[in-house]
Amino acid sequence: MEKNRLTLILLLLVGVMFGQTTKVGGVTFSYDKKTDTMKLLVPKGLFTSEDKDWQKQIRISKDYELSMTINGQEVTVSETFYYSCGREYHTGSEGTYYFPNCGKCVYHAITTESFSLKYPPKGEYILSVSDVCDEKWVTNKHTGSIIIK
Repeated sequence: MEKNRLTLILLLLVGVMFGQTTKVGGVTFSYDKKTDTMKLLVPKGLFTSEDKDWQKQIRISKDYELSMTINGQEVTVSETFYYSCGREYHTGSEGTYYFPNCGKCVYHAITTESFSLKYPPKGEYILSVSDVCDEKWVTNKHTGSIIIK
């Protein structure tokens, strides 16, 4: 029994020492301590929909995420580090993007939604992936986080 606890603690420490990864709603969010690089990888087709009232939302909040529902609409009160919301369809795409703005960071866009970031500020980053209907109703929200020390 004690061996199992020790093994679990060691596995958790190895993840914190060398890097972390969380996968939420098909989106992979990771941090590699050796290269001091944060990556967000969004699978192709995640934003695809022919429904004009539907959008996919990806948000990364820094240090905390506080959201509440007011009159049926979800309102998020937190520091947004990254934000992407929109949809792709057969004749085009529509969307809103907010990219990280930090002094010593080196931002590299992989695709419109995917990126890598060298030297991110320390702290906890909360990834949330959800569907948005009629630009106000949030459903299918899933979250995960990584901590950079």
